Amino acid sequence: MKPKTMNRKKGFAALITILQIYLPAFSQGWQPADIYSKESFQTLQLQYQNAETLPIEERLRLFKAGTQAARHHQDKEWVRKFAYKAASDAVALDSLGTALAYINIAREAADESDPFTVNIISYQGVVHKSAGGYEAALGFYEEALELARKKYPEKITLPLGNIATLYRSQQDYEQAIHYIHQVNQISLTLDSLQKAYNLVYDYAELCIAYSNLGQPDSATYYAELSIDNLNKIDKQLNMKAAAFAYITVADFYIDQLQQPHLARPLLDSALHYTEGFYHTKVRLSLGKYFLSTGHLKKTGALVLELQNTPMQSQTTKLRLLELSKQYYTETGMFREALACADSIAILKSERFSQEKNRLMGFYAAKFKNQQQQQEIQALRYEQQAEKLRHKTARLIFLLISLLACTVAILLGLEFSRKKRVANILRKELEIKTEDLKLANKMLADKVDKLNAFKYTVSHDLKTPISSAFNVLTLIKMQAGDLLNSTTAQLFANLDTVLTQMEEIAEGVSAYLEADALELRPSKIDCEKLITAIFNQQKHLYPDHLKRYSFLIRSPLPDCHSDPLLFRQVITNLLSNAIKAVQHEAHPEIQVYGQLSNGEVQLSFKDNGIGIPLQKRERIFALFKSVHDRRQFPGTGIGLAIVKRIMERHEGRIEAESPGEGQGSTFTLHFPLI
Repeated sequence: MKPKTMNRKKGFAALITILQIYLPAFSQGWQPADIYSKESFQTLQLQYQNAETLPIEERLRLFKAGTQAARHHQDKEWVRKFAYKAASDAVALDSLGTALAYINIAREAADESDPFTVNIISYQGVVHKSAGGYEAALGFYEEALELARKKYPEKITLPLGNIATLYRSQQDYEQAIHYIHQVNQISLTLDSLQKAYNLVYDYAELCIAYSNLGQPDSATYYAELSIDNLNKIDKQLNMKAAAFAYITVADFYIDQLQQPHLARPLLDSALHYTEGFYHTKVRLSLGKYFLSTGHLKKTGALVLELQNTPMQSQTTKLRLLELSKQYYTETGMFREALACADSIAILKSERFSQEKNRLMGFYAAKFKNQQQQQEIQALRYEQQAEKLRHKTARLIFLLISLLACTVAILLGLEFSRKKRVANILRKELEIKTEDLKLANKMLADKVDKLNAFKYTVSHDLKTPISSAFNVLTLIKMQAGDLLNSTTAQLFANLDTVLTQMEEIAEGVSAYLEADALELRPSKIDCEKLITAIFNQQKHLYPDHLKRYSFLIRSPLPDCHSDPLLFRQVITNLLSNAIKAVQHEAHPEIQVYGQLSNGEVQLSFKDNGIGIPLQKRERIFALFKSVHDRRQFPGTGIGLAIVKRIMERHEGRIEAESPGEGQGSTFTLHFPLI
């Protein structure tokens, strides 16, 4: 074929394409009213169901008319169906411009909620691949694969198979085999009918890939598998699968195995099941068969017929030029063969320039249209945003008003609550004030009674005792030597009883003073005061203290206490300790202190008579003594006074003893200030 002839035919084909796109009613032979009425649209839908029985040219006109009608009625589902079929048949007729226009129409009407969208996106890649746009095709295939993996896993085989075909077209056969095996593994899990269709494609693709990798045994194996699976299906239901398998395996037998006799029955079957684009491919394979078997006359007639057939596919044109060059070489027409070789070189170097320019123009117009749509959409968004701002402002005002009302109500409720609480507190305060007045009055009465009792003890009780002492002394002076021993002993006993009564009166008076005396606490140097008191006790017990061991473990912590009452406490404890150890062979008294748990602790330990376990609880009771008075003289008031003084200082006293005869420890606990 000569280059000038090819250019004229390309121009003619482009003109037909423009007429098909922009004058659909003219190309279909129908008036606009015929396809835009509701009745005609319903008729087109019915014809769609049986369209496979029509010749491919008539079928394409039907699908194009259906697309226009569906767009008029704004039925996106039927737009997708008609436009997809129109693009598919346009590719089969080698009309790539029409195919591109209609597959884009189908994509505009696509919806990701419809699984058929995967088919539409994939076929966008098929159309771009046929036009030489391999990178664009791969982008569409990957987009379809992502959608299938995300929502429709049953559709994964379609984009995977298309990617494999794309790599085969670019002669990257290893990648092609990788993807075909993925498709094949998924195909084996499908139902029987879909499984058979997919396997026909898969094995045919593997045959091509292994053939181009120089592995004829593997290619033969998959060629036989493809035909074997093809014989298991109804070829009328999927004529494209049948045509692709027959042509692929026949070309393999002719080109690689050099066994054209095996290809002839396959080509005869392919002629029966193909039309349009695939029909041209079958006749090219048939021309190769005639040439390989020496039927030059039939080859020449077929070459001449194909040269007069309009073609848009660059790949199909290259195959025709290759067949023509081989035929002219075999028949000695070297000038024509050389012209074909030149055309092949030109076509290979500029094979997609025209289609590229056309696609660029198409996409420029599409981009401009999209830009206009985006501006319109932006204006709509702005209007919606303005409405939304107005609604938002009203809502905010309403919310602020509601909030203000809520705050006012809450403040009113809080004020009422506080007023009620204030009234309750005022009433409680009045009641407590009355109670306090009553308590103060009762306390004053008790203080008066206590003072009266103290006065009674100090004067009314001591006065008879003093008088008794005086009478007893006067009698003993007047009797002189007249008293016998019995009478003298009775007077001695009476003297002892009166002495004890006087001590009890003084003890009660001291106890009352400890309870009534006003506290005036100050900081006290405990170590200094205890040492001074012990030195005073030495003068009271001069004979005993000479052999006593008295130890103060320095340093003793200071404490806050009333000095007078603190002196009374220490005096009573040291006096008791001295009495407790007076009969011991090695009497020992220890004093030590520490700060612990927020209090000052002072301990007085002796190795004296100890405390019986069964009497430990009564040791601090008034007038209660846990020892025989002959063994431990006293009135039983001293420790009671100590306990009362500690209680007034918000402290306490503890007594510990392992048992009688094992010593004892008294510990004072003063709070820190």
